[in-house]
Amino acid sequence: MTDDFHDRKTYLDRYGEHSARLQNWIGAYGAGLATMLAYQFRTAVNDAREIVRTASPTTDPAFFNMKFHIEWMHETLARSFELIAFALGVQIFLLFLNKASQFALAHTPDAAKDWSRFDRAANWFSSIFAFDAVCDLTSVVLLGFATYYGIEALGLIA
Repeated sequence: MTDDFHDRKTYLDRYGEHSARLQNWIGAYGAGLATMLAYQFRTAVNDAREIVRTASPTTDPAFFNMKFHIEWMHETLARSFELIAFALGVQIFLLFLNKASQFALAHTPDAAKDWSRFDRAANWFSSIFAFDAVCDLTSVVLLGFATYYGIEALGLIA
């Protein structure tokens, strides 16, 4: 009787499921965060435009404060969007490399001596867990910073 925990196929199947869930979560979080920030930024800009429209540009300090604040918000949200794009780009790059290596491994000859350089490289890459872990951790950290900058830009933290 084999213990399922030590069964390599079962382990790899579970790893694949968890990897797919994490990548789905990262993608959904990044897309949702970008959408929420864009919506909130649009609302804040509309509110600020109303204040600027009713303020006197020569005497009211609110006019100059709002103009500066909108520019600062725009720059901070742009930084947040760049981090989101980079985090999702890391995941897309990781998915591409994993897909290419799995395709190569699925089509390798049975005898390892008949493998091409690409087959050997795919086998080597597919055995490096640290690369996947670093890419996933990088994406999560980037999304954390993107969330912080987005919340800061919206004035929810100082």
